[in-house]
Amino acid sequence: MATAPTQPGAEVLGTRDRVLTRWAKRGHLLAYLWSDPQRQTYVSIVSPDGSVSQTTAIEAANLESELSQFFWLPDDRHVAVLNFQNNGLWRVDLLGVDGIAYHDVPHALYGPYFDDITPLPEFSADGDLLSFTEWPNLDDHYHALKVFHVDTGRSELVIDNLIGFPAYATHRDRLAATWRSQDVVNVDILDFTGKQRFALIRNAGAVKMVAWSPDDKQVVVAWTVQDTSTAPLHITFADIYGANRHDQVTRFPTLYDLAPVERTQS
Repeated sequence: MATAPTQPGAEVLGTRDRVLTRWAKRGHLLAYLWSDPQRQTYVSIVSPDGSVSQTTAIEAANLESELSQFFWLPDDRHVAVLNFQNNGLWRVDLLGVDGIAYHDVPHALYGPYFDDITPLPEFSADGDLLSFTEWPNLDDHYHALKVFHVDTGRSELVIDNLIGFPAYATHRDRLAATWRSQDVVNVDILDFTGKQRFALIRNAGAVKMVAWSPDDKQVVVAWTVQDTSTAPLHITFADIYGANRHDQVTRFPTLYDLAPVERTQS
């Protein structure tokens, strides 16, 4: 059994401005990451009164990356370690207060990192579900959307032939996913399990952009009927059920993602 990081050479992992220690929401438990002199990494969960004290070894090649994350799930029963590895793939470890741990959840590869797009696995608001993209073959353009059930340790397929990465709502357990069926592209709005699923776009040639409004009450999709550079651009707005649609069409097919300009004070 590993000992707490009080021995010489042990350290709490983190960057210069971030120490990877996390209190549970109720303040009754503390979780922290540390390594021994041999650079083996551990997660410890302890209670101030000494009633809980457990340590689990994990693989952690790149935990000091600013992309990696370490946090409690909302139920205060599990700690999650999302490790963005040097090969550009995510590794997820879940460690339960009951001593049950799921390593490399759910034994799958997560979509690689492209430019500024990071397909971060997303937990549901109650912490019971983990939504993620599985990319078994990095040379394949299509991948799968799956959901992992924290209580059972089992994962299920939600959408096959996924294109790009899902757009997750910020404050709701909803996402918008783009997927291919034969030679056409579709967009659906769904919950993490896919049991509530609403069609938004059908038979598109290409989808240029999917985004949620700040209040998570609307989705906007930019798409074209033909996958050509001259096809008119459709902008479709809808609510979280794919209803109350409003469509706009423009002759100009190019969509620019403009970054905000930082103003300096003179």
